[in-house]
Amino acid sequence: MIGLLIILLVSICTSNELEKLTYEVYFNNLKAGKASLILSEDAHKENYILNFELRSHKYLDAIYKLRENTSMILDRKDFFIYEINKYVRQGRKKRNYQAIFNYDSKIAHINNKITTFQKPVYDPINIIYYLRNNFQLLQSNIPFSIITKNKF
Repeated sequence: MIGLLIILLVSICTSNELEKLTYEVYFNNLKAGKASLILSEDAHKENYILNFELRSHKYLDAIYKLRENTSMILDRKDFFIYEINKYVRQGRKKRNYQAIFNYDSKIAHINNKITTFQKPVYDPINIIYYLRNNFQLLQSNIPFSIITKNKF
């Protein structure tokens, strides 16, 4: 897993930023924090790198701290995940996972566990880019294999 983190860090550091979206996060009309979504390409322009960060404001941290950091290496055409590193904190609950998906052998390494998969794997965040680039599909039902909480 350390190797995955090093590869992901090197890819992010040598990437070319294509788009950055910054959001104000609200909860019941209260400005709760900030989020950013950054799409870039790797140094070889073979894959996309998608980073998502969410942080609650300091005044809310005393009550309920929100943090999310997600980094993904994605297929350039269909935006499915090759690698993902995700850290989430909601209040006192913390969870994180790392995963690598080999589409040739259909084997996934998720937090040092090995499992198989059949369909391309997505996270709710990268589905945004898939649907945005396949706008014509919005009128139909599309099944996705989604990774959340260390499983599909």
